[in-house]
Amino acid sequence: MWNKHSGSPTSTVTEKSSPLDFLAFVILLAVATGSWVAIAVLRLAEPGPQDRTLTIHGIYDETGHLLTALMVAAGLRAMRLPIPIWSVLVGGVILDVGHVMIQLDFSEPIDGSSRNGTHSILIVTVIAIVGLVDQRRAILWLGITIGALSHLWRDMGTGLVPLAWPFSDEIWGTSFTRYMVGLAALTVAMIGSGALLAIHERANHDAGAIVPAPDTNSDQPR
Repeated sequence: MWNKHSGSPTSTVTEKSSPLDFLAFVILLAVATGSWVAIAVLRLAEPGPQDRTLTIHGIYDETGHLLTALMVAAGLRAMRLPIPIWSVLVGGVILDVGHVMIQLDFSEPIDGSSRNGTHSILIVTVIAIVGLVDQRRAILWLGITIGALSHLWRDMGTGLVPLAWPFSDEIWGTSFTRYMVGLAALTVAMIGSGALLAIHERANHDAGAIVPAPDTNSDQPR
C-alpha cells in the first residue's frame, strides 16, 4: 500500500503553482515568436540602401538587435537562469559602439565590412573576462556576453563581421535565412529544455510526496 502525505501549506502552494508555470512558458514562447515575426517584418519594411539615411538604418538595425537579444533572453528565462533580461539587451547593442567610433573618426572599418574590430570574438572574450574579475556582478557580465554573441550572429546574417580581428582581417557572414532559422532553433531549444526541466522537477516532487505505509504487522507479537 502507498499513502500520500496529508499535505502542508508549502506543498499546497507548489501544487497550485503548476498552472502559473505553464502560463509563464506560454508567455515566453509568445514573446519569442512575436520577436521573431517582428524581425522578419523589419527586414521586409526597411528601405533599400538608396532610399534610407544612416539614422533610419540605425533605428532598424538596433531594433533588430534588441529583438534578437530578447529572444535569447526569453530562452534563458525559460531555463530559469538568474540572468537579468536587461543585461542581455545591453549586450545585444553594446558592440555597436564601434559604429560610433567610426563616425567620430576614432577607428576605421575592416576592408569589405562596415564594422571595425569591436565586432570580434576577442571583444566578446574581453567582456567575459571582466565578469571573471568582477565576480560580484559576474551574472550581469554573463548576460552582456551572451547578448554580444547574439549581436555577432545577427550581424553575420545581415552583413559581414571581422570575427578573428586582430589576428586576421578575414570577414565572416551567413544568409539572413540561416540567421533566422538558427535563432529560432536556439530559442525553441532553450524554452523546450526549460519546460522539460520543470516537468521533471514536478514529477520528482510528486514522487517525493508518496511514501510507503508503515508495516504494522511486524510489530505484532508472534
